[in-house]
Amino acid sequence: MTRTQPRRSRFSPAAAVACLLSLLVAGLALWGLLRDPVPALADFDREGVPVTAPADPAASTQPPEPTRGSDPAAEPAADPTSEPTAGRAPSALDRPATRPASLEASTAAKAPPAPVRLRVPALGLDVPLDAVGVAPDGQMEVPEDADVAGWYKFGARPADDTGSVVVAGHVDDREGPGAFLALTRAQEGEEVVVELEDGSELSYTVTARTTTDKKELPVDDLFDRDGPPRLQLITCTGDWSASTGRYTDNLVLTATPAP
Repeated sequence: MTRTQPRRSRFSPAAAVACLLSLLVAGLALWGLLRDPVPALADFDREGVPVTAPADPAASTQPPEPTRGSDPAAEPAADPTSEPTAGRAPSALDRPATRPASLEASTAAKAPPAPVRLRVPALGLDVPLDAVGVAPDGQMEVPEDADVAGWYKFGARPADDTGSVVVAGHVDDREGPGAFLALTRAQEGEEVVVELEDGSELSYTVTARTTTDKKELPVDDLFDRDGPPRLQLITCTGDWSASTGRYTDNLVLTATPAP
């Protein structure tokens, strides 16, 4: 049967209201996005987390002890007191570690005076001392000049109540005999005088003389920081090895504070 009248439209007032509300909500959302854009990529780190300033790093680190089997009388190397920091590259957010000037001044004021000269009157030994540290290969640095000895600045000082004061020097160099060649004649009971930077002096008495292969040098004992106060004098001895360019052994003189 053929339809003769047009189809009636099913119009609902409720549907019209819902449609208008949907359009209104969509318009408000679009306006909000245009007003507050998404944060730029530069505002996030690689993990997608907002970047914040890191906490201040620790203010101090302890330099390493010379490694076992090191040669305190080896050729000198550059001072490693300044090393690059591991991790990400510094940025504007990084703040260098700081330390109040008053604290540094207070610490320096309390530190005992450093040694600047060493004498062994019976041997005619009189040698200036330079403060030295640890080379990149883990060995104690030694001044290149054989007429100057090195004092290990990260260890004990002569006026400390505990620990070993370590001094090392060459027996010779390409110019000839060095100051510490005289130590090869040292005997137990001889006096060693250490002059400090404030002009005062401390006396020691040699109590032990030891010769050891360089590879077996007892580094832990020589650089002890907690034992009784003593002075450790180290130099080379033994046979000259043309293949290694150094002597085979080390001579160690141990001295204790005089009464």
